[in-house]
Formats: sequence, structure tokens, C-alpha cells
Amino acid sequence: EMVPLVTGSALQQTGTLSNASLTGANVLETTGSAIQTALFIPDVTLGLLTSDGNGNLTATYDEYKVTLLAAQTYTATYTVDAATGRTPITASGKPPILYLVSNTKAFVVGTDASASSGLVEAQSGSPFTNASLKGNYLGGTIPWPDLNVVSLAVADGAGKAQITSDSSGPNGLQSNQMLSGTYSVDAHGRALFTVSGDSTPRIFYVVSPTKTALLSGEAKGYLSSFEQ
Repeated sequence: EMVPLVTGSALQQTGTLSNASLTGANVLETTGSAIQTALFIPDVTLGLLTSDGNGNLTATYDEYKVTLLAAQTYTATYTVDAATGRTPITASGKPPILYLVSNTKAFVVGTDASASSGLVEAQSGSPFTNASLKGNYLGGTIPWPDLNVVSLAVADGAGKAQITSDSSGPNGLQSNQMLSGTYSVDAHGRALFTVSGDSTPRIFYVVSPTKTALLSGEAKGYLSSFEQ
């Protein structure tokens, strides 16, 4: 029996926590491990939790699990425990549980079979246009045992971008992998990155004017976080 090695972060909570601490649009980023035909595969989610600060929220997100699933949405309620920051989300199915760090960040743990975990980060910079994704962004995969990727994404703010990556995984080290394509940022900060002749899904969500997150269907799926 193998015993997994686990790493993570511990952040100090700040501010007075309440339902009002979860307000507006927040980018949801989670990675889990799903069983598919007796094998474990990545279950990757990237999207938005939009809250009114009064205990009501709407989730809209993309999920990659073998293939990119149809865009998903649900409405829910939540209650922040002021003493601990623990915030269960109540909805049909098995929604996640948040632990608020502040009014701009939370840890998230899934309650479904994929045992997903990740972050929720407050989104800023609206109204969103192609100019919301502009400049040089350096980033890498959110920890995943099967694949590690470091990338430089360069977006021109007008719908064209290039990603240059180094990756290490089951096929060994792959260096200077380049992808050039187009993107279009919608009103919610979501941008589909399209490479000519390549149907692999790649979706960016703008987190802030200097930060973005990427869901990629490459190598069974992974998440990356980018900052300028």
C-alpha cells in the first residue's frame, strides 16, 4: 500500500468573516482525481462563483474529465461560520466546502468522488474585453503528480496569443513547446484559446489585471496559474 505525500499552504485569516465576506465574482480553481475505466484521471474545474453577500450564489464553470464537459451551472446558498471561516455550499448534488482566508481568497475542498481541492480568488478588472488579457504572464501547473508544466503566455490584448511551455511527465522532458492562436474574452472574463488545426480545449479566466488561470485539455487535463 502506497502512502501519499501531501503538501499545501497555511494562510493566516484576516478581517471579520461573515456572509458578506463572499461577495461578487470569484474565480474557482480545483483539481481532483476521478476513476475512469479503473484508472485515475484528472478532474479539472475552472469557473466563477458569484455571490450576493447575503448567502446566495450562482456557480458557472468548465470541467475537463477525459473531455471538456458542457458548461455547468447551479444556484446555491451558503453560510459562513464567523469563528472558523468554514462555508458549506448547499445545492443539489455534492457542492464544495469553502474555508475563507479573507474576503478575497478561500480554500475549497470537494465533497464528490474526485476529492477535488483548490482555491477561490476574488475577480477584479471588469468590464472584461480582449484588453483584459494583455502582456507577458509566467506560470505553471497547480500541483499534480503526473505532469508539471511551466509556461510563458504572451497576449497582445487584441485577440492573439502565444504560449511557450516546458513540461515534465510520463513522456519525459518536453522543451520549448509553442502554441500560437487566438482568444476572445467574454463579459465574465472567460476566454477560449483556439489554435488552428488543434481541437484541444484551452480556457483562460481573468482573475485580475495581472493574473489569469488556464484550464488545458492537454495530457489528460491540468490547471495552470499565471501572473505578470
